[in-house]
Amino acid sequence: MKPSNAETLRLLMRRHGLTRAAVAETLGVSHATVDAWLRPPRNRAHRAMPDPMIELLRLKLAAPRPPRAAK
Repeated sequence: MKPSNAETLRLLMRRHGLTRAAVAETLGVSHATVDAWLRPPRNRAHRAMPDPMIELLRLKLAAPRPPRAAK
């Protein structure tokens, strides 16, 4: 059975050392949205993470980082 997107998100967060805030910023969503994705399915505030969002996170984590602008 395929892991849920929430399980995949937790795995990616651990593997890449990401915080919930970093996930939110990377995907352009609110912290509350990430929190809702990570809540247990029985929790009334749980929201399923859409498949395109987990794929976008995978792509962004795999892509080389652009160089930072000099200050």
